[in-house]
Amino acid sequence: MEPGEGEAPSLVEPALELLMPQHNDLSRSLLTLDQASTLIAVVEMSQSSWLVAAVVPGFDRHPLKKIEPDQEALLRLLRRWRDGFVSARAKPDGMR
Repeated sequence: MEPGEGEAPSLVEPALELLMPQHNDLSRSLLTLDQASTLIAVVEMSQSSWLVAAVVPGFDRHPLKKIEPDQEALLRLLRRWRDGFVSARAKPDGMR
């Protein structure tokens, strides 16, 4: 007979689960994502380079850029994309 086989289910384990603090469920957000005003970036990191992809509101394309592994370069790139979104938003619809 295998260990645990044929034993009655324990009532202690479910009770302990109720007493233990629950971890944050990161699959549930309390806020909605406003895609019209949120820059979303994904960074694939390696030792030799970083590949940065983004969804930028107001851009018809999804920017993709390979940069040196440098946090300042990453911040400059994200700020440039953000500033492009802000300036595109400020223009009338016919001028984009």
